Formats: sequence, structure tokens, C-alpha cells
Amino acid sequence: MWITNAGFADLFTVFAKVDGEKFSAFLVEKTFSGFFGGAEEHKLGIRGSSTCPIILNDCKVPIENLLGEIGKGHVIAFKHSERRALQAGRDVCGGARVSLETPLDMPSSGRRSTR
Repeated sequence: MWITNAGFADLFTVFAKVDGEKFSAFLVEKTFSGFFGGAEEHKLGIRGSSTCPIILNDCKVPIENLLGEIGKGHVIAFKHSERRALQAGRDVCGGARVSLETPLDMPSSGRRSTR
């Protein structure tokens, strides 16, 4: 599994099955036994972020690091997806506003397009 900014992170949200079927969410620290960080991926694009695999080999995670309830990991995952969708919508609206304002200012400034 490749994780964005894994090379810098100390804490990871990990989804796993408990007892082979109960999808759950956990906070995993890189200092836990059984946690290993892999080598940096050499990507063709998007080089502004560190992307590395993480390996969990018999990683011991204390029960205190369970997010929500056992078997309710989908709730955590959906909340994250929902929040990210709202952030993406906000970003797109901000960009659209700037793109509308810029062309309206150009005719009054006397500048011309070079195309």
C-alpha cells in the first residue's frame, strides 16, 4: 500500500479486518513493533509529495488506537471521503471565482492576450 507523505508521517490511519471480517479503523504509529516504512517511490509526475509503502508485519496496535467501534470502520472512511469532497468543492469554487474575475479586469487595464 502506498501512502502519500508516508516518509514524513509519524501517525497513520489504517483500515483492517478484525477476526477476518469486521472492517475497522486504527491509528498506527510508526514506532509500533511490526511497522516498517518502505523506500520512496520514484514517480513520473506529482513529485511534490513523498509516496512510500508501509508494511505491517504482525504489527501490535493497542485497543486504545481503535477509531470508533470494531466493525464500524466504514463510518470513519465515509466521513473522511465526505469531508474531502467538501474541500474539493470549496477549492473548485474558489478557482472558478478567480477565473471569472481575471478576464473581467483585463479589458479595463488595456492589456491584450498574446495568443
